[in-house]
Amino acid sequence: MTSPGSSSFEDRALDALLDVLRYGGSPAVGEAQAIMLRRLALQGDVVASRLPAPRNITEVGGYLNLLDTLHQPDLRAEALASVLGIAGPPTPVGWTATAPALSTVSIANDRPPGAAGLSAPLSIGVRGDFAPALGAALDQIRARGSALPLSSPPAVLPPGNQPSGDVDLLAVLGRVLNLVSTAAFTDPITDPIVLARLATAPPGGYQVTTHVTPRAPGYDQVPPQDWRALTVDRATGGLTEFPLVGFRLLPVGPLLADTGFAPPDRLAAPAGPDDRAWARLVNVAGLVPGVTRLGDELALLYPPQEIAASALAPKLSWVWNGVTFAPPPAA
Repeated sequence: MTSPGSSSFEDRALDALLDVLRYGGSPAVGEAQAIMLRRLALQGDVVASRLPAPRNITEVGGYLNLLDTLHQPDLRAEALASVLGIAGPPTPVGWTATAPALSTVSIANDRPPGAAGLSAPLSIGVRGDFAPALGAALDQIRARGSALPLSSPPAVLPPGNQPSGDVDLLAVLGRVLNLVSTAAFTDPITDPIVLARLATAPPGGYQVTTHVTPRAPGYDQVPPQDWRALTVDRATGGLTEFPLVGFRLLPVGPLLADTGFAPPDRLAAPAGPDDRAWARLVNVAGLVPGVTRLGDELALLYPPQEIAASALAPKLSWVWNGVTFAPPPAA
């Protein structure tokens, strides 16, 4: 800042510029602040020069010619800008800030009454490229008066000192959502989520369904049908079928089909109420067997320095095989 009493035009302009950088909140000001911080970090006089200051224009030209001979155009431009006292190239030498292509988007979650609503998170984190389609599908489900409580496992890289053998790679890539399992198997008449099959379907053809609320805009679009729903047998603690006659249950699979998170059309009966495999929704859209590399997928979500410091750094060359990421076949 300037000293008291200073009133030159240059000083006033500098004060105004510093005030804008200090208090401005626009993206452009934020970018300018980042540029200034980079310049301070990379171009400040951290270590004194080992060379004497040039004594005349001939010596200045000698330094510039040397940088030109060494094929260092960026350093040459920086040196020339320093001599002239003007701003140098906008990208500081040695540091190019890169951000992941995708981010996590927060989507409001369904929290129905009862235990299912209490355990359901307020919102779920979804990859930015998956969020629009999922949001549209959830809106269609809600238009029928239904609720589909979900949870999203944290998409974080395992630290470098953690064994990576048990890491859920698809969850790290933001490709997994979970149905809130407490929303099912308590009372199929009122449960928000019902694992059921049509009475005419063979055993084992269960679907993830939700109840339709009367007088909802899409209520009449779901016909009443006879179902066989899974619920807990209080005598044995296992799962048993319960008849639902003339109930309007909405299979969510077709509505989630375009999101990539659709459950299978036919699900086997879980081994018990604690078997939550049926509630795992996996999105493999865009994963090409034999082509998609784990490193490329990670780079969409995480900065390079975080990937390099994680336990997955040795697995960046692993390739999607249609089921999981695995070491590439030997050449």
